[in-house]
Amino acid sequence: MNDKCILDITIDDIEEYAYYLKAKRDNSPRTISRVLAVLEDIYAYLLRKDMVKSNPVSCVKRPKDIRREHEVKRIFLTEEQVEDLKLKLEECGDIQLQTYINFSLSTAARANACACLKWEQIDFDKRMALDVMEKKSKLVTLYFNKYTRDLLLKLQEYRKENHINDGGYVFVSNRYRYYEDTGEKTHISSSTLVKWANKAGQLISVPDLSPHDLRRTSANLLLQRGGDIGVVSLLLNHENISTTFRYYVNKSQNEYLKEYKDKFDF
Repeated sequence: MNDKCILDITIDDIEEYAYYLKAKRDNSPRTISRVLAVLEDIYAYLLRKDMVKSNPVSCVKRPKDIRREHEVKRIFLTEEQVEDLKLKLEECGDIQLQTYINFSLSTAARANACACLKWEQIDFDKRMALDVMEKKSKLVTLYFNKYTRDLLLKLQEYRKENHINDGGYVFVSNRYRYYEDTGEKTHISSSTLVKWANKAGQLISVPDLSPHDLRRTSANLLLQRGGDIGVVSLLLNHENISTTFRYYVNKSQNEYLKEYKDKFDF
């Protein structure tokens, strides 16, 4: 973008940059979309600070990766698998892994939301995590069950008893990372959470289990228990209910609607 000031960048500049990433850098559509998402988050922050008048990135269409929908393996755990997983995690004795998996299943939170979660955001009495930053820098509320609350308290007590400085973050890695300028501890990476999900999945012979599979499982089981698709979509913080249908329901939209209609038909 020719060293332009960020305040002077236009939609045309963003589109030209996206073309440059594809034509000159040979980046995949998925990589380009991630780069644009980061830029969009920056502009969203500047908008909140009244430093810019608009977000040019939001007007740029994301490139589609036709292969992605077919290549990504979506896993929906059954209720039996979830109960088995909870039992195996109890037996393995890793309180942080146990807490993370149960927190993800209970809240259906995205990996980046879990990675950045701080103790100060948690209201134990109301069983909520407040002002958690998710996709597109959106602040959301996460809701967790009593079992997860007890695990969070147990994890917090374990850290205190063992004098573990977690920098205020709920989930931390054995290797702390630091900001070079301040020496302050940073949060755990999403890639580490992928490894944790894989590790937990191995306990129930599902080694490819991912953080997003935990999110999918949470949504799908809520629906199987009779949850309303609109409410589930709100809990997932989706902007469009069609996203919930497309990626988080383990059946087609027609199948879901038919079953719903039959259940309440007169």
